[in-house]
This record gives sequence, structure tokens and C-alpha cells, in this order.
Amino acid sequence: MKNQQKKKRNIKKIVICVIIALLVVVLAVFGVLQFLKYQKEKQKEKNEASYKKIQEKVISTPEVSTNEAGDDITVDFTALQAMNPDIYAWIYIPGTDISYPIVQSGGEDQNYYLNYTVENVYGLPGSIYTENVNSKDFTDFATIMYGHEMLDGSMFGGLKSYRDIAYWQEHPEIYIYTPEKKLTFRIFAAVIFSDVYIPEAYDFSTVEGMGQYITDIQSTQDVNSHVFEDAALDTNSKLLTLSTCISDQPSNRYLVEAYLTNEE
Repeated sequence: MKNQQKKKRNIKKIVICVIIALLVVVLAVFGVLQFLKYQKEKQKEKNEASYKKIQEKVISTPEVSTNEAGDDITVDFTALQAMNPDIYAWIYIPGTDISYPIVQSGGEDQNYYLNYTVENVYGLPGSIYTENVNSKDFTDFATIMYGHEMLDGSMFGGLKSYRDIAYWQEHPEIYIYTPEKKLTFRIFAAVIFSDVYIPEAYDFSTVEGMGQYITDIQSTQDVNSHVFEDAALDTNSKLLTLSTCISDQPSNRYLVEAYLTNEE
């Protein structure tokens, strides 16, 4: 009897020790995960702050600026390309927080800048970038530009504001600056689209492929999608597609579509 009681006490002690050990492991894992999350958030904040510093360093604006549509900026591309030769343009939507360098990777990984900043630092918010299926002079029928939908509204997180027609009416134009010129694009649609890889889903080397893309964008019907005007688009148009993910719709992408109206 005593041996049985002693055996039970030993088993109980072992069970308690195992439970304590498991709790220690769980707490340790939780602590590590929290630390990694904290480090990730700190790195994200640091990366976002670096973009602010870049903007302050390379962008100059009129002395009196209301930050309304029509404001112009000057971009110091010499400083930008000294920082990273992959920077080839700048996107600016007056009156919004979208004012960023545009990069295109010269390496094999065309999605490199999805996870790296223009300073080649890993982590969110990544960069605004295009792939080498697009030329850098914006002469293609459709230039596809990618950026993260950051919850704080940075990068392309602010694009979701175009779900409000009033917002679009206040911010109808996108400016693209290159070392040689300034291009003005007018927004004609903001739609929830499928997550198809557009350069493969549409053959932009054919009239049929270009026409189908225009048709699919303009015929998109969704409560959060708007085709803002009957733009006179054809296969000679130069389109700019701003593409970002939708956090609660992983099988879709949010696209803001614009067409070239002026080049100077």
C-alpha cells in the first residue's frame, strides 16, 4: 500500500513538473514571439521614418503650398540615384500622403522591393515598384505599379480612400516625375479586381489584349468599385495601374486606374 501511495505521489510530482516545464516553454515562446513582433514593428516604424527623411531631403515645393491639386514639386534625382540607382521615378498625388520614389529591380527577383525599402533594408513597408516587363519611360500601354496596403495609410494604404467618390473628385490626378519629364495621369477608375497577374492575364502586345483590359476595368461592378468617368480610352492610351492588396480579401487586388493626359 505504501509503495502504491509513494508511486502515485511520484507520478503526481512528475505530472506537475511536466506541466510547469510546458508552461515555461509556452511562456518562453510567447515572449520570443512578442519580442520578434516588437522588433518587426520597430523596424517598420524606422523604415517609414526613413521615407519621411528621403522626402525631406529630395523634394522641394513652392514656398506657399496648400497641398491641393495643382501643386508642383521638384525632385532631386541626383541625390536619389546616389542612394539607390534602381530609383527611376517619383509618384506624387497632390493632397494625399502618396509621395514616394519608384524603383525597379535590376536583378532576377522582380519582387525584391516588395520586401525591401529603397535603402535595401528588409521589412515593411517595402517600396513602390514596377517590374521589368514595364519600361521606365512610361511609354507602355499599361504600367503596373505595386505597393503595400499599410494599415496606417502609408505607401498604397491610402488608395482605399478612392472608394469614396468625393475623395476622388478632390484628388483626381497622379503625377509621375522622371529625371527627364513630368507626366500627368487622370484617374478614371478605382476597382476591386481579381488577383490575376495582369501582365500574363492580358496580352498587351495585341489590340485584343489591350481592349479586353480596358473593358474588364470599366465593366467592374462592386459596391466599393467605381468607374468615375467615360474616358476616351483606346489601344493608343497610356495607362497607369496602382495595385495593392486588400487585407480582408486575399483573392482580390485594389486597382486605381489612370490615363496619361499631359507630358512636359
